Amino acid sequence: MTTKNTKLTDGAPDYSYWCKMGCWTVEQAVTLLLELDPRDVLQDTQLASEVSDDIKRPYSDLHRLLKSHIGYGGYSTNMPPTEYIEWAQHNGVLVPSALLDAGKKQGLSLVSCRDECDKLRQENSKLRVESEKAPPVKNRTASGIKKEIGTLHKILLAVAVDRYGFKLDGTNSSASQNIANTVVLCNLTIDRDTVLKHLNEAKDTYGPQLVDPR
Repeated sequence: MTTKNTKLTDGAPDYSYWCKMGCWTVEQAVTLLLELDPRDVLQDTQLASEVSDDIKRPYSDLHRLLKSHIGYGGYSTNMPPTEYIEWAQHNGVLVPSALLDAGKKQGLSLVSCRDECDKLRQENSKLRVESEKAPPVKNRTASGIKKEIGTLHKILLAVAVDRYGFKLDGTNSSASQNIANTVVLCNLTIDRDTVLKHLNEAKDTYGPQLVDPR
């Protein structure tokens, strides 16, 4: 889903101001994604009654979409700006370029989901070519398979920590959902529970050795 932006006023939101905030409410995030300033269109946590109908419909649609993800995949009603922006990117919601620029200027760590997907797709193609050239594997032992799984778990854990903010203490449970969303964008199939299962196995085995590179 790509949400069309409709402005209420001639002035754009002061994204620099909003990107300095530690967290946004759902309502603030929705208005900012729609290129509206929350101070102009919100009354407490509700859309102002005088807002025109051409604003109410896209606001209601995006608000409903975002609320449907609350409580699932680790999303909450108050999250840092980066969490909302990454959620939008992973779910096909248009993120205003001015918002991305302001976030980067404020030093926010913003990863383009599409860029990550392209990188994964290229790496997948490279690995496929290499696997086709490799000689067939014979007599794979149980210990050999276990070692290969361990290697894949190391890779998964490192990528989850470095690129998706996965925390060993479980405080960022949205990482598994974001990884699953990226896999789906690459035209592959996996669910959050499967990603989380392997992440937990990798964390239990290799977590004590891990050093967060960031």
